[in-house]
Amino acid sequence: MFGENKPACKQCPVHCYQPAKREEMKQIMRWAGPRMLWRHPILTVRHLLDDRRPVPPLPEKYRPKK
Repeated sequence: MFGENKPACKQCPVHCYQPAKREEMKQIMRWAGPRMLWRHPILTVRHLLDDRRPVPPLPEKYRPKK
């Protein structure tokens, strides 16, 4: 849907996971996030920059109908 412009998961208006799985992913990221800094520092910086990028608008065909 967004392709290259997909925002970080916590900012994305489209949720790829069901609510229960989304909570599980939050727990996983809370555990893995701090460790990522030591194992993959460049990816960590890129992820943090990704969080600051503005969220693109939803494509027209995915917007809720009024």
